[in-house]
Amino acid sequence: MSGVSVDVYDLMCFEMVNSIVGNNWDNVVHMKDTETVKKIESFGHSIGYRWAEIKKIKSPAWNSLDEVIRDICSEFWADVFGVESASLHTDNTSIFVISSPSLRPLLKIRPQEHREDRMRYYALFYKGMIDGIISLAGFLVSTSFRKNRNSGEYEFIISTL
Repeated sequence: MSGVSVDVYDLMCFEMVNSIVGNNWDNVVHMKDTETVKKIESFGHSIGYRWAEIKKIKSPAWNSLDEVIRDICSEFWADVFGVESASLHTDNTSIFVISSPSLRPLLKIRPQEHREDRMRYYALFYKGMIDGIISLAGFLVSTSFRKNRNSGEYEFIISTL
C-alpha cells in the first residue's frame, strides 16, 4: 500500500465504521439495529467491488472461484492487512476458510467494554469487501466471519450457494 501509512489506513477504516454506527454502539452490539450492520457491510462491499474493478483492468478476468480466492488471499489481504493470509482451507468444492492469527487493524482496538463485539463489527466491513470482490467476479457465495475459539485465528468462511 503506497502513499498512505498503515496506521492512517487503519484509522480511516475504523472512522468509517464509527461514522456509520455513531453513538449507537450499544444497539448495534445487541442486534437491535440491523440497518447499521447492513450499512457497514454495504460500505465494505462497495470498496471491495471497486478494488476488483481495478484488478480486472490490470489483469484478465477470473475463470473460477478458486482464482478469486487466491487473489483475495494474496493481493487483497496484503493491500488491506499488510501481509498475505496465513492459510486457506478448502474442501475444493464449496467451502473456503481464509484465516490469519492476527488482522492488524483489529488488533488496534483498545480494551474497552464490548471489545469482542466491536471487533466483530469492524470485521463486517472487511467481510463486505470480500463479498464485493466475489460479486464482481460473478460468483454467488455466502460469507461469514468468526474468531476460532480453538486456534484463536480470525476466519472468513466463504460458501458457494
